Amino acid sequence: MVLYGDFVVLYGDFVVLYGDFVVLYGDFVVLYGDFVVLYGDFVVLYGDFVVLYGDFVVLYGDFVVLYGDFVVLYGDFVVLYGDFVVLYGDFVVLYGDFVVLYGDFVVLYGDFVVLYGDFVVLYGDFVVLYGDFVVLYGDFVVLYGDFVVLYGDFVVLYGDFVVLYANAKWTCASSASCLRHRGRFYAITAKWCNSIFVDNTYSIEIGISQEADKMNGQFTLT
Repeated sequence: MVLYGDFVVLYGDFVVLYGDFVVLYGDFVVLYGDFVVLYGDFVVLYGDFVVLYGDFVVLYGDFVVLYGDFVVLYGDFVVLYGDFVVLYGDFVVLYGDFVVLYGDFVVLYGDFVVLYGDFVVLYGDFVVLYGDFVVLYGDFVVLYGDFVVLYGDFVVLYGDFVVLYANAKWTCASSASCLRHRGRFYAITAKWCNSIFVDNTYSIEIGISQEADKMNGQFTLT
């Protein structure tokens, strides 16, 4: 599978994205630039942030991440150890087995992680990106913004717009038929679909100026 756009490229069960950010390999993820990197059971952040290893986390810079059973935050933050934590500063607050951080950046819950701001969010088996990027859930992916993220056994990268992989039923808010169902694959095929609903429980706003299609296993932009 090959995706064309500002980034580029899926191969087999792993993904490689080219651009300022980047990518997933197998069961782990790697993002390059000022963002984040996840590798299997540990995480490494590059740029202004930096570094998780093994069952613990070490965080450097103005930003935050938790991992494993305890966390260490360095910079404008604080340090947490144990099953719960409270962070003081611009953020704040871990409870019990999960974590909540307030500010422009981060939130962690139990076994999953959420980062708010212009960065990234990971939740256990699914991922959510907030800011200029945005949104992976469960077995499907929603991607939009100037950048990209993949998750699970499949991936979607389409330059400045969006593709979905899902088992869920999707409907378009507009009268246009904006989704094409091909097995577990859903692609945005209409230019004027501004909102997508997932099981009618919430919507994801999407601005699309191009069309996506799937042809013979290869994705192309038109």
